[in-house]
Amino acid sequence: MYVQFRIRLRRIYTTQTTQKNWDTTLNYIAFNMNQVACSTLGFSPHQLVFGKNLRSEFDELRDRFLGLPSTNDCQRQRQVTEFMLDLQKRLTTANELAKQTAAKQQQKTCTWYDKKAKPKVFKPGDYCLVLVADDTRKLFARWSEPAEVIRRVSETFYKISLNNKRVIKHINCLRPFSPRQPPGAVVSAAVSVDADSLDLPPESSLPLIDWSDEHRADSDICIGTLFNADQQS
Repeated sequence: MYVQFRIRLRRIYTTQTTQKNWDTTLNYIAFNMNQVACSTLGFSPHQLVFGKNLRSEFDELRDRFLGLPSTNDCQRQRQVTEFMLDLQKRLTTANELAKQTAAKQQQKTCTWYDKKAKPKVFKPGDYCLVLVADDTRKLFARWSEPAEVIRRVSETFYKISLNNKRVIKHINCLRPFSPRQPPGAVVSAAVSVDADSLDLPPESSLPLIDWSDEHRADSDICIGTLFNADQQS
């Protein structure tokens, strides 16, 4: 609803006929916005406060044009007790239905949000970065230095040790942090292997190659053609 209000207000302000007197239309915009049913509750603000949508000047003009009896004249014929009981009944019904609709919408929004959400679990002693709103501007925040996790309060809240203070933060304001391990000496372990335990073939069965000049033939060695005669020799 807030986004729709901004869009309508921008359209009115950019219109040439209302650029100088746009502030005079705010009351009419607010009245009509309060007449529109909210998608979360299923009722308009006027229905939840007054038990019904209020009549505008167009409603009164329509009744006069169609020759319908005025609503005020019909209400004057009703007794005060009957009117108050009817109003209380309508407000109670609207309140209960609004709660049921809001619960359904919240479950729908939660299901839509959890589709792309990744579970994060911290253990006592782990380190994490905390989103801290330390700026005067509401939409600006920064990630703090690594803080230690004290304990898990609930599924979505953790107690964190931040700046020598213990605070409870929502899991969406936490980011896992892995501290850098200090460089240590590399320890090499000598492994002794018993040759008798290995299943190796005897030396006499291994093939031997005679690399002496008398057994080496020119045809046994192939020299690449990229070398010249001096290089091949």
